[in-house]
Amino acid sequence: MSAFDIIVVIALGSAVGDVMIYGEDVVLIIESMVAIATVMILVIAFDNLIAKAPANVVRFIEGDATVLVKNGRVDEKALETVNINPEELKTLLREKNIHKMSDIRLCILEPNGYLSVIKHKKKRLNSKLL
Repeated sequence: MSAFDIIVVIALGSAVGDVMIYGEDVVLIIESMVAIATVMILVIAFDNLIAKAPANVVRFIEGDATVLVKNGRVDEKALETVNINPEELKTLLREKNIHKMSDIRLCILEPNGYLSVIKHKKKRLNSKLL
């Protein structure tokens, strides 16, 4: 999650939670609904601005992809940078049905939090007869 996503979650949680916790005698539902609508309008506007922004601005706001494994070798510094320990990486790879690091040509942690994995191509047997 980006910092913006966290702020949105907190803002929406506060707007919804205040009415649920304190009741209408302290916070009116209409006030909460206005707050929720305002946050949603800001999110939509921000998303539209990001869609039209130059690539370097988008990279600054959303972050870069991080290569975690290249040609079967884990980049320990990259793991440290993104706060993933080797065991967590192994778990994420097993979820993608990858059980050996040597099968990985490239493993990238995308800015949206997803893990992209590119496997080595399997060597094909030459089917031509000699």
